[in-house]
Amino acid sequence: MKRRTVLIGLGSAAAGSALVFGSGAFTQVSADRSVTIGIDEDSDALLALVANDDLESVFQNDDGELEIDSEALSDGDEGFNVSADVEIGETDEGDVEEDGEAFKVVNNFDTDIDVTVDLEDLDGDGDLTFVMTDDDETTEVEDGDDATVELSDGEELLVAIEVETDPGQDPEDIEGDVTFSAEPADD
Repeated sequence: MKRRTVLIGLGSAAAGSALVFGSGAFTQVSADRSVTIGIDEDSDALLALVANDDLESVFQNDDGELEIDSEALSDGDEGFNVSADVEIGETDEGDVEEDGEAFKVVNNFDTDIDVTVDLEDLDGDGDLTFVMTDDDETTEVEDGDDATVELSDGEELLVAIEVETDPGQDPEDIEGDVTFSAEPADD
């Protein structure tokens, strides 16, 4: 008997809602609009990634994307050995050298931004570290982590890359995605 009471109550609620929606009020509207989204090469984007032209291992590929080719660091185009410590770009006492960076991250927005560098999606034998120096300080982000740096309008973040390979019999390439993202800075 109690079950019938519940079913009757639910039926009443559904009937009441049908009356509300059937009252002549509309519930949805849509409008089509055209939109253009500009896409630039990495070096010209609002959050620009600009390769150091003095380094053969860092360049813009044919699609305009920043690419780092570790095989260009060796004479035989085969990368580097296990148990190696390699630096792409130059650091001095922990800071990235001006004109010695692997690449720059440039704020081309017209406002201050927080740039997050995410190295969380990397796998392989070894450690990868991005050393980033702006006008104020140096920040390091290691694989498995992320870090956020505030950049003023037009400010540059100099980036050098440190790679330390693990000793082992069967090395596995360090692979994955490095993500740069920007959002307005909290003032």
